[in-house]
Amino acid sequence: MTTPLTAADVVAARRDGESLMATKRRLQRERGIAPALKVEDLGEIIPANRLFVSQHIGKAEGAGMHFEMMTSLGGNPMVMCVETGKSFSLGWQDVLALAVARGVTNP
Repeated sequence: MTTPLTAADVVAARRDGESLMATKRRLQRERGIAPALKVEDLGEIIPANRLFVSQHIGKAEGAGMHFEMMTSLGGNPMVMCVETGKSFSLGWQDVLALAVARGVTNP
């Protein structure tokens, strides 16, 4: 298992003229550590009333909210909030990034 980077690691490994963020990214690459993912960088919100083709998978309800589960024709998972009409689509590249961030590559 890979040891997480500490601030001391980053400061100690910093090269002349290299920013701390650049050093952190370099160390993550060198040590095979996936960078932290931000939820807001994953997937895509599709506005209400946008036309798209999908295949219905199922429904979910909870906390007074109703959701439709579907996939795009490309197989991407999608969720639509019935109350707002907005949908969320998660591409396979994002699924891969999540898998790596969660440790699928760790022994």
